[in-house]
Amino acid sequence: MDAVERLVSNVTLSAPHGSQLAATEAFSAESMEFCRAQAAGYAQARQHVLEALPELGWGELAPADGAFYVYAHLGRHLGEGPGQHRDATAYAEALLEHGGVAVVPGTDFDRVNGHEWIRVSLAPGPAKVAEGLERILSFHARG
Repeated sequence: MDAVERLVSNVTLSAPHGSQLAATEAFSAESMEFCRAQAAGYAQARQHVLEALPELGWGELAPADGAFYVYAHLGRHLGEGPGQHRDATAYAEALLEHGGVAVVPGTDFDRVNGHEWIRVSLAPGPAKVAEGLERILSFHARG
């Protein structure tokens, strides 16, 4: 077996040594505590969004259990009237420009109905998500 075959065999048949060391560290008590804290932060941020949902005027949500984002239908914010937007991309652009909040249009995730949905990240943490929600509500109030 030549050197290239040995290298290919080593890489494809078992995880490289460095990856094994990283995996071991990933399951240390300290790493697991960090993961639990992150999950709790996502849950708290998700709760902020759920509590604000009636005021936000967004429609239904995709199930968000355990996720680090919320996928929401834009509901009453879609349309051609004052304070409405033709689609999720127009809404996201206006929200970023006038509200200082970035959301992702659903077209990145769903080619059929994504133009009516947005994805809101919970990753910034509960305090930043709460601040973002206040900005979104102010943006909606300005129409």
